[in-house]
Amino acid sequence: MRAALASPRAARPATTIVRALSTAPRAPRVADGETLDVLGASKLRVVQSKVGYRTGVDALALAWFARRSRGDVESFADRACDLGAGSSGAVGLAYALSGARPARATFVEAQRDSCERLRRSVETNARASDAFDVVPGDVVEDARALLDDRKMRRAFDVVLTNPPFFEATRGTPPKNKEKKGARFGILEDGGAATIHDFIGFAKEALREDGEFFVVYPSLGRARLLAAMVAAFGDDAVRATDVFDHEGASRPSLVFARATLRGYSGDAVETSCALYQETSCALYQEARVGEGKRAYVDSFEMFLQRVAQAGV
Repeated sequence: MRAALASPRAARPATTIVRALSTAPRAPRVADGETLDVLGASKLRVVQSKVGYRTGVDALALAWFARRSRGDVESFADRACDLGAGSSGAVGLAYALSGARPARATFVEAQRDSCERLRRSVETNARASDAFDVVPGDVVEDARALLDDRKMRRAFDVVLTNPPFFEATRGTPPKNKEKKGARFGILEDGGAATIHDFIGFAKEALREDGEFFVVYPSLGRARLLAAMVAAFGDDAVRATDVFDHEGASRPSLVFARATLRGYSGDAVETSCALYQETSCALYQEARVGEGKRAYVDSFEMFLQRVAQAGV
């Protein structure tokens, strides 16, 4: 499901928080081995490695799910954290730019090369009203420093993550360092960040009334929900199955959310009732050949809102 969204448009890692405050989108520096990509209808412009991890539709879909779940938040601006933001920061950017109020977002990324590209991606999409921070660090070795020294503990209304989908102890990790980290959670020092690490960090970073959102492969649904229930409790976790297209027989992804305060009602959602749609699909139809497919209307409208925010 992690199909690349972007088409190409033809240093040293950050050691401090970078605040992006530009008056209009600007063209970033693009080095050899990198591309400046446009993420489909969202019009987000991001710097990515030609041979590393490439942002997929699941990143923007997670932002859509979180925005629809929480609404426009008219009265205040959510403070959001994109945990494991990668080179693009697509989850945090799309969520922040789709809100009704000026955005505040923090992007956390462990890999040094990805963090440098992330800084340029964030600066490219920032407007004068946005407060975007890029913070290098991982959720294992740097957790205490991020939570306490960076004052991220109980700091966020929303924490979003599109985490590594595979366990480091299973399968064969790719040789490419960026792909290895993005897909298996393998850190630059040889350690590994698990889904439990991402969930545990998110729990500590959330404000009392905050909400955590995650996207994961449907095949890993049971493992994800078990980890979330262990951290947040039975009454504090909800899940929504995601189908590739309307009419698909099996889900391909799962959206899950959790809160410190818990939810009322049934423990697990099995359809996309939150959206008031007949099914939780991303595309209107199945893939035929290599042509583009139309997203379901509410997802398309969300992407257009992100695009309009960047104008």
